[in-house]
Amino acid sequence: MKKSDITKLRVAHEDADRILILLHDHPDPDAMASALALRAVLGRNKQTVAIGHFGTDVSRPENVAMMDLLEIDMMRLTPGRVSDFDSVAMVDVQPPFFGDMFPRVDSVIDHHPKTGNYKAKFLKISVSEGATSTIMTGLLRGSGVEISERLATALLYGIKTDTFSLTRDADDEDVDAFTFLYKRANVGLLRKIEKAEIPSDELTVFGRSLSRHWIEGNVLFVDVGKVGREYMIPKLADFCMQAKDVDWVVSFGVLNDVYFVASLRNVGYVKSAGRVARNIFQMFGSPTGKIKSNGGSLIQGGGGGHRSAAKVVIPMCDIKRVVGGVSQKKIRQWIMKTVMDQTGGE
Repeated sequence: MKKSDITKLRVAHEDADRILILLHDHPDPDAMASALALRAVLGRNKQTVAIGHFGTDVSRPENVAMMDLLEIDMMRLTPGRVSDFDSVAMVDVQPPFFGDMFPRVDSVIDHHPKTGNYKAKFLKISVSEGATSTIMTGLLRGSGVEISERLATALLYGIKTDTFSLTRDADDEDVDAFTFLYKRANVGLLRKIEKAEIPSDELTVFGRSLSRHWIEGNVLFVDVGKVGREYMIPKLADFCMQAKDVDWVVSFGVLNDVYFVASLRNVGYVKSAGRVARNIFQMFGSPTGKIKSNGGSLIQGGGGGHRSAAKVVIPMCDIKRVVGGVSQKKIRQWIMKTVMDQTGGE
């Protein structure tokens, strides 16, 4: 990593007394690890740099275990809290995810394709890496900052989860970072995180959802139904990719009666899942996302990702407007037709 990049990043935040590192609404290991790494690169601590998100409490067992065992503190934000900070950084997410709330930020570091128009003093978008944690590992190594065992463990887990153990959208930089971090991480602690207890009701959701799957061509659809935990949807998508003679998986459901969420997976050598997700979201009038107030919280949507993994989030009010209703039958028919049109039944 160029020394000039590190200098520019630090300069972007050097005058700030209170910095916010903002993550997407459902922080995953890659996002959380990247935030810890950014705080280390900036030479700051918890008192001057807060990590926050607008979503609900983290609930995925592995992610909760990561937060507990690696002592990661995160704030649940409302739009009004943003003014408490005089500098904003984003990792693993970009300003358009939040609509027009952040036309200008101080820094953005992400491994997803650049979306929308926004201004940042420091911008590091690199789509070749499979995880933002890989980018942050490069910045740390270039900065000369000592990487603690705790930070190495977090970054290693971030790369492992986002690249599916280096089997999905990983490149040489991911492999190099993984190897570098593995020697410095606490592998025993990592195993404890990965083996976090699964609530029994999660098994019930799995069973019910799998009983509602169907295959059209080489696309497997799984209807998760109404859920209170967003992570169940991508978890089922990953699981169903093991099905024989399936090149695509679309796992979808309704989160807290507010959002339609779909996770797309493919074998990696067909059409880009990220492009399909963006095309689906564009049906609702925006290529990047939108935002509106809902009693102090945020309702927003978006679509995108990488070649083999992507996600679509659409407010249910927009589903009703475009799809013509929100019944399970209408949603199933719409998502099947839309995905088959986008993938060509490959």
